[in-house]
Amino acid sequence: MSHIFFAWEFGENYGHLAKTYPIGRHLRQAGHSVYFAVRDTRVSAELLAKEGFPFFQSPLSARTARLAKPPVNYAEIFILYGYSDYATLHGLVQCWHHLFHLIKPDV
Repeated sequence: MSHIFFAWEFGENYGHLAKTYPIGRHLRQAGHSVYFAVRDTRVSAELLAKEGFPFFQSPLSARTARLAKPPVNYAEIFILYGYSDYATLHGLVQCWHHLFHLIKPDV
């Protein structure tokens, strides 16, 4: 069967896992291996750990930017999370690359 990898990098609270968790449960029942990269390990422990889903901390930047106004598009969201700084972006991409290398997802 397939290795399926859900990635949650931006956002907060339960919204992302509330949508992907039931899909992951269904896929696992169908015989697939399901993994999660999560932004919030506390929320993930509440939903994923109790059912034995393996999860990893998503690569996060310790450096965040501030905008004068709320973000209006994805480019500005990326700026908020450090993607406008080359060294930060390079580190994040390397972390994602290594997670994918370890998990070897099909999807």
